[in-house]
This record gives sequence, structure tokens and C-alpha cells, in this order.
Amino acid sequence: MTNIPDDFWLIARAVWENSQKPVANRSGNSSASQSNFAESSLDIEAAIISPGSFLMGSPEHQVPRYLDEGQVRVEITRGFMIAKKPVTQRFWKAFMGTDPWVGTDRVRHGDNYPAVCVSWDDAVAFCDQLTEFARSKSVLPPGVVFRLPTEAEWEYACRAGTTTAYSFGDDETVLGDYAWFGGNTASEQYAHEVAQKKPNPYGLYDMHGNIWEWCLDLYGPLRGGIDPSGPSDRSDPVSEDGVSYRVFRGGCWRVDALMCRSANRDFHVPTSRDRTLGFRVVLGPAISASA
Repeated sequence: MTNIPDDFWLIARAVWENSQKPVANRSGNSSASQSNFAESSLDIEAAIISPGSFLMGSPEHQVPRYLDEGQVRVEITRGFMIAKKPVTQRFWKAFMGTDPWVGTDRVRHGDNYPAVCVSWDDAVAFCDQLTEFARSKSVLPPGVVFRLPTEAEWEYACRAGTTTAYSFGDDETVLGDYAWFGGNTASEQYAHEVAQKKPNPYGLYDMHGNIWEWCLDLYGPLRGGIDPSGPSDRSDPVSEDGVSYRVFRGGCWRVDALMCRSANRDFHVPTSRDRTLGFRVVLGPAISASA
């Protein structure tokens, strides 16, 4: 098991804030200054998630539900940290030096709005660069990286110990207290600023609604067992049509309550960019493509 120090996030933040080295963006240019990145690093306040076991998916008696949610027992043996909020436009621009959402309709611009129109490939590149930078400062414990959450980690963190349809219970009439979704965005059809609704019991915001969140895994039948994850690169297996779809979770501002449940799953090709798609980062054990 990889042990992540409880104070790691504070240590990493202190290193970022005291560094003067420019951060290269995706094209290799140093357009984003380290001071700007340090400022935006405040957006990655995280929760420590302890190991444990849970039933992933939804029970057959939960109506309505989708057929790809059949329950499996999962054991999470390695602790990890997960950002309390999705990656914001402020953090993305300061670190990556791009704004992929510009020119897309129904997208609000601002520091605290989520970074959307980000593909799975983009999100992985972001995490890789974050890891590379932290590694260059010698603040990452061995075997620990910044990455997307596995599908199991995402649902485990979303449920926060609950077994109900949502992390707050089964009553969808109170979903609006916790989420931006189709039921409360009729006149505001866009992703809203993060952390404006109530958090789940682990202090995580926007796990239900607002934006879909990419996970590391390939889409397929739910996998149970110990620390399950699908291959994290473009290797086999792929679907019957020859495409390796990636999972995203959580629902978004334009879908109904059913699609915002803890167990709901959806997928798209890893190159897909959409105004409803973003991500949050995990600090945890590295996962190989053959995991």
C-alpha cells in the first residue's frame, strides 16, 4: 500500500508558491508564470479518502436505473486524495496556457467556472504535467502521481459511505440543493461556478451534476475486486466497433435527475470535447496500462 502523508497537499502548495520557475504549457512555451500557477493551486483543495470496501453500481430494486449498473463488490486498498472541486478555468489556464472552451456557446467564462471542452486526452496531459512538475520539486512520494480517478475511486468518493441513489439519500426532490441539473437550469443553460451547492459527506462539491467528469477507465461491464481499473492507455481491450471509449461520471447541468445518481455511467471517445465535460484530479498510486 502507498501511504500518502496527511499534510502532502499543504507541502505541495508551499513548494508551488515559493517557486519562481516558469511552467511550460502543452506546446512547450513558458507562457504561464509559476506565480500564476501557485495562485491557481489554491483551487486543488483535496479530501483524503481512506481505504475501504463498497458495492459499486445500483441494486436491482432501485427504480429507475440503467442496465450497465449491476452491482459488484469493490475493495479500495490504497488511500488517495481527490480534489474537492472540478478543475477550474483559472487553474487550467494558469497551468496549460490554453482556453479550449472559448468559442463554444452556452459556456460562461471566469476563474471559478469549470474547465470544459476538455477531452480525456487533454485531462490526462494536464495530470501528467502536474506530476512532472511536482516530481521535479521532489515532493511526490515514490509511486504517487496526479491522475484521473478510476471509475471505482470516483464512485467510492461520490458515495462517501452511503448506499442510496445519491450521496444525500434517495429523495431526488432535494437534488437541487446539491447539484446543477436539468431541473434547475432551464433559464441558465451552462455549467455554473464550482462549489455553489452543498458538498457530499466527504466535502466534495459537484459530484452530482454541473459537469460530467472523466475517469481513467475504459468503458465496459463494471469490474469488482481489489482496486479495479481498466487499461489507462489506448491498448486493448476495445469495444466491438474498434473504439476504446472512456467513462465519465456525475451528470451535468443539462440532464435529468436519473443521470446524476452516484451509480450512473456514461462514455465517449477519448478525443471528445463538449461544454458539459470536465474533470477533477486525484493524487494517488500510479496505475499501469495493464492494471
